[in-house]
Amino acid sequence: MAGGAAFGYKMDDIRVDVEGLYSQLNKNDVSGATFTPTTVANSVAAFSGLVNVYYDIAIEDMPITPYVGVGVGAAYISNPSEASA
Repeated sequence: MAGGAAFGYKMDDIRVDVEGLYSQLNKNDVSGATFTPTTVANSVAAFSGLVNVYYDIAIEDMPITPYVGVGVGAAYISNPSEASA
């Protein structure tokens, strides 16, 4: 299961967008693999986010608009162990 959402805003020559993603994988959904040891978690989940900023370089009489951009992102991955403490 996975999903994400993104939205952006344009201010003159500057664009900003923000994106959030979630994904989950259950080990029972994976075929063709053997999991050892048995303490492997039943599922893995990941939350991630990105922020990007773009600058549009306006050049007269050009049919396309070149741009430069920079972004930063982070992810949190949950992979719990089934081992007893």
